[in-house]
Amino acid sequence: MHTPTVSLIIPVHAGQDRKIFELSLQSILQMQPQPAEVILVADGDPLPLPSFADAGRIKQLATYKRSGPAIARNLGAKHAGGSILLFIDSDIVVPEDLAARVTEKFQQKQGITALFGSYDTEPYMPNFLSQYRNLLHHFVHQKGKEEAFTFWSGCGAIRKDIFLELGGFDGRQFPNPSIEDIELGYRLKKAGHSIALCKDLQVKHLKRWAPASMIKVDFCDRALPWTRLLLQEKHYNNDLNLKINDRLSVVAVFLVLLSLFLGFWNITAVYSAILLLLIFIGLNVELYTFFYRQRGWWFTLKVIPWHSIFYLISGSAFALGIIKYQMLTKTS
Repeated sequence: MHTPTVSLIIPVHAGQDRKIFELSLQSILQMQPQPAEVILVADGDPLPLPSFADAGRIKQLATYKRSGPAIARNLGAKHAGGSILLFIDSDIVVPEDLAARVTEKFQQKQGITALFGSYDTEPYMPNFLSQYRNLLHHFVHQKGKEEAFTFWSGCGAIRKDIFLELGGFDGRQFPNPSIEDIELGYRLKKAGHSIALCKDLQVKHLKRWAPASMIKVDFCDRALPWTRLLLQEKHYNNDLNLKINDRLSVVAVFLVLLSLFLGFWNITAVYSAILLLLIFIGLNVELYTFFYRQRGWWFTLKVIPWHSIFYLISGSAFALGIIKYQMLTKTS
C-alpha cells in the first residue's frame, strides 16, 4: 500500500507576534518523524528565519504583497511535493508525532479526502478570554460529528490532488483571515468527498484574545460571511456551531434582553427574563459543566455573560447578513 507523504504548509506575515511564530515553528521542526517538507509562505515580503531554524530544512516562499492566508496557503500547495497537504496556522504548537498520526489517519481511513483536529485544553495565554475562547473551540470540535461537513485550516490536512482540482482556498472571496476553510469544506462535500473530524489530533493555540479583536472576528470575519455562505448553500447542518441548541440560544438571549427592556414598564417581564436566562443556561448546561470541570465555578460564572455576548454577536450578524443578502439578490 502506498504511504502518503506530508507537505506541511504554514502561512505567516510580518505583522504577527514574532515570539508566537517562533514557538510554532520550533514545535514543527521538533516533530518526529519530520514531514516530507516544511513550506513557510510569507504573506507579503520574505521574512528572516529564526536563528534555530535550518534554512535547508524549510522551503521558503512569498506572495510579495499582502494577499491573505488563503492565497498564501494556495501558493504553498502549488509548490508542495507531498501527496497530503497539512495546513498549520503560525500561532499553533503541534505535538511531536503529528505528521506520523496524520499519515496513519489517511492510511486507516481510505475513503477520506480531508481531516482536521481541534485545540487542546491548555491554551498558552493565561488571560480569561484566551482561555475561554480556546476551550470553547475545543468543546465544539470534541462534540462535533466525526463525519464533518466543513474543514479547519488551523490543523487540517487534505489530499493535494483534490485540493488543486477544487481550486484551493477562495482567496478572491476571502482576502483576509475569515471562513475560507469552512467554504472549502462545503465545496468538498458538494463534490462528494469525505471529511473526518479527528478528535484526538489536538494542538495548542498561542493566540491572545482581547474583547475588541474577539468582537471584530466574530461579527465581521466569521458570522457575516458564514451567514452569506449558509444562504447561498441553503443547507443548515446540525453540527459544530450550528446545532439546534446554538440556534435556540440566540433566540433566548435576544428574548432576555427584550424582557429586561419591557421590565421598565411591567415587572412580569423581569420574571420572564429570569426564566429565559435559566432556559439559556439549560440549553448550554453541557458546555458549562465542561468549563466547571476544566477551570472551576468562578471561571464558569464569568463564561456565561461572555457566551451570551457571543450569541448576541452571532444573531445580530445573521440578521444583518440576511438583509444584505436580500438586497444583493434583488439588485442582481
